[in-house]
Amino acid sequence: VDILTDTKAYGLSHNKVTVSTVGIRPSAISKLQETNAAIAWSLHAAQDSVRKELVPTTMYPMQDLRDAFVKVVSARSASKKGIFIEIALIHDINDSEDQAIELANFLNPFKTNGVQAKVNLIPYNDTGSVFFCMGVISELRSLT
Repeated sequence: VDILTDTKAYGLSHNKVTVSTVGIRPSAISKLQETNAAIAWSLHAAQDSVRKELVPTTMYPMQDLRDAFVKVVSARSASKKGIFIEIALIHDINDSEDQAIELANFLNPFKTNGVQAKVNLIPYNDTGSVFFCMGVISELRSLT
């Protein structure tokens, strides 16, 4: 981020840079406190078992990762007190109404700590995989 925003390098505004991460471990998340860039968490599911399937590098419970993000983002200045939550919607994996409700409940600590969480629902890009496929568009629209 420092190189991207350095006027002697690329000179991008901190407002135009977003650091996106799957949130490998709480200690790595805490290092995001040092950046002025926006933060995005590639969450993909609110349940530990589903997320582990989608993000095999997941080693820590979702609650621990979420709490680390809440701590970092809630300590930022008012103009930076937000986080993007990224969800790649995959048919019959994480695209049900029940899972959307679980996600909203899971994200509630952001709201109670004054953090604006914006959820980006991304239709899975169907690659022909026998394991994953894009959800039905009408079902995806009902979640928004």
